[in-house]
Amino acid sequence: MRPDAGFIPKPPGIVRNSSGFTIVEVIIASVILFSALVIGSIAHRASIRIIEKSEAIIAASDAAPAIVEAVKAELFQKRDRGEGRYGKDIVYAWTSVETASSPNIRSEFSESTGGMELGRFQVVLKTVTLNLTCTSYGQNRVFPYEYQELIWFQQSRAAQTKLPSPRTTPKGSP
Repeated sequence: MRPDAGFIPKPPGIVRNSSGFTIVEVIIASVILFSALVIGSIAHRASIRIIEKSEAIIAASDAAPAIVEAVKAELFQKRDRGEGRYGKDIVYAWTSVETASSPNIRSEFSESTGGMELGRFQVVLKTVTLNLTCTSYGQNRVFPYEYQELIWFQQSRAAQTKLPSPRTTPKGSP
């Protein structure tokens, strides 16, 4: 057997013991790394925006019940619009429109006595439009709510005297 029988000659121009990277390999690796950093940065910023929006939604949702109670108190004072502040980050404005109204009701059930109390009342269904503006991280986010509120008013004595009194028929009359 010949001593060079298992030896494959190397083609001219190729260096067998090259160490390090070529410029093309460095450029390709740099492009891949830069692309990964850009994609990671975009994903991070998107997640930060989602977290900020979620915090604003939570703050508005936490404030909504207390604000609805404040609006309800103003509705009982016969106001149809208003605005206010809840904490340092939430401002709200509301309007109401009468959706339905009852004729005058002539008595009311009293929870304290457990019986009927005489008087003249009016029941009104109002549609309330409430806009909560939450300021967080330098951005204003508006959350609109619409709901219906049932309220009642006792008419004043002067208004009660102007209304006709209920008719009563004696027993045994047709």
